[in-house]
Amino acid sequence: MPHRVAQPRDVALYSTAPLTSLPSPSGLSNPAAIAMATLGGTQVELGAVHPPPPRNGQTVDALRGDLSRLPPADDETLRILAGDFNSTLDHAELRELIATGYEDAAAQVGAGLKATWPANRRFPPPVTIDHVLVDARCGIRSFSVHDIPGSDHRAVFAEVVLPSAAP
Repeated sequence: MPHRVAQPRDVALYSTAPLTSLPSPSGLSNPAAIAMATLGGTQVELGAVHPPPPRNGQTVDALRGDLSRLPPADDETLRILAGDFNSTLDHAELRELIATGYEDAAAQVGAGLKATWPANRRFPPPVTIDHVLVDARCGIRSFSVHDIPGSDHRAVFAEVVLPSAAP
């Protein structure tokens, strides 16, 4: 894919459509790759995110802080966030972000419990921590997860249907 916006720590957006880089939200422990794209005549803000994992008290606080600083869904900007959120749908901070006007793509198609980490292992028990959050005005045509050789995460694929008259 010829267009990309990348940040340190393996967070990047790759696209066949041109991307206009936008600043990462301030105060994140792990910067997000944020860009604007025009897809089918509709402007969409895309974000690749990766809050830190909850390994100890310090990173738990960083995870919570990063989730609270991610851009909310709003009526002005059509937004999609995707990545390793290091959170299941049981995490209060992720639920608060979703409540701003996002939908979890997997949950929308009845696949919200498809485990994404760890791939190809039984311990720790598999959980769903990789998500595609879409503006509630979008639809989900399909959703699936796939094994990727050499990765401890399963890849998440969501086919998003954009509204025809997005602002």
